[in-house]
Amino acid sequence: MNTKTLKTKWFYIRIMMYILGMFLAGGGVNLILRSSIGAGSWDAVNDHSRLLFNITLGTASLITNFTILAFIIFYRKKLKYLIVIIPIFGIASMMDLWDIIILSNMNPIGLLNQIIWFMFGATLLPFGLSLMITTNFPSMVYDEMTFAFMEIFKVNNFLKVRVGVEILAVLIAILQGVIIGIGFGSVSIGTIVLAITIGPMIDFFIKQINKIKKEAY
Repeated sequence: MNTKTLKTKWFYIRIMMYILGMFLAGGGVNLILRSSIGAGSWDAVNDHSRLLFNITLGTASLITNFTILAFIIFYRKKLKYLIVIIPIFGIASMMDLWDIIILSNMNPIGLLNQIIWFMFGATLLPFGLSLMITTNFPSMVYDEMTFAFMEIFKVNNFLKVRVGVEILAVLIAILQGVIIGIGFGSVSIGTIVLAITIGPMIDFFIKQINKIKKEAY
């Protein structure tokens, strides 16, 4: 197989991986939310937003991500970041596909089932994101927001600023919960678990995907 054919084949494989990644990430978010054990920080914001404004989870995700994207474009003063619209719409659509159609009114009953749903979702989400990242196609806006805050607050440590970004999302979600009247709502022990595990899991999956890719090509 010549180099050109190989590159073309890999390009189409990347597209399929990208779409599959969005599909799995959307499923992971829904499984975690339905477990009621605690969602990721920004997913908790989206979940509370849909309750606050009576909209779908995907629409809430669009609002959150477009708000962040607007901040990034305003700060960077570069329209090239508009390319991020692709994963924003993609994941939002997949969230609604899982929430409205695939899972519909399905919810885990009992603590054991809740834990299983949470663990399954907490595996699907980072795996889906890892597939998206390894394609080198546009990812989500949170990393770019972290880089922007690093410049604004003159902090060179990515991890510290990213933790601050996650804490900001948790505070927003809690404020929303108080306004809605549900207290902490989707912010719970699972939120802490995800904050600790999702980064290492993404790193692990990326290494495994790259290893498979290296052996195949």
